[in-house]
Amino acid sequence: MPESTPLIAEQAPFLALLRRFATCRELAIDTEANSLHAYREQVCLIQMTARFADGSREHAIIDPLAIEELSPLAPLLADPAILKILHGSSYDLLCLRRDYGFHLAPLFDTQVAAQLVGIARFGLADLVRHYFEISLDKRFQKCDWGQRPLSDEQRLYAILDTYYLHDLYDRLREALTASGRGDQMAEEMELLEQIEPTPPLSDADRVRRIRGAARLTEVQLKVLLSLWRTRERLAEGLAR
Repeated sequence: MPESTPLIAEQAPFLALLRRFATCRELAIDTEANSLHAYREQVCLIQMTARFADGSREHAIIDPLAIEELSPLAPLLADPAILKILHGSSYDLLCLRRDYGFHLAPLFDTQVAAQLVGIARFGLADLVRHYFEISLDKRFQKCDWGQRPLSDEQRLYAILDTYYLHDLYDRLREALTASGRGDQMAEEMELLEQIEPTPPLSDADRVRRIRGAARLTEVQLKVLLSLWRTRERLAEGLAR
């Protein structure tokens, strides 16, 4: 088990981390968002575990809410020489693309791999239990990751989401080869690498989708649009 992993919340340590991680062979990644606690969700943590050519590993938790400029992370995430390992990656990929424009490739999704080789229960906790007989603590699964400071227990919970991904990758890669599903896995990963968030609707289009809006006159629609925008501003201000 990793010891408590510090939260990287300043630019200089962040850039130093990126320089170290640029030399890794594989990079396990996960995110935590505040979708249950905010009106507009955002990525609140980026957890990463790097594995280097000598087998050594380094864990990091990045605080995107505190770091002034996150764009230097983009080249690392897109580096074709570094495999990115995620579990159930579509949500993380969409959030990172939506919030920061990040593109991740090449990919290995341990959940997709587990499904392809016929493992019935393929959640992260299920796979860790299946392969390593370890039970993960999921008590912080629904907590507000936008709140600071984070406790030692929260940081441990967060980094455990990437801690086992390299070992799962090793096991599942072997299983894919043994089952002859390697080519199918490659095809699935190509599709994930192309994933893009749905473009947001304009305020006017969202208003027209409100029940009963089709019966309103243009003047009434303009009033409704004004009310909608006022509601949006108030909701964002209240963060719910």
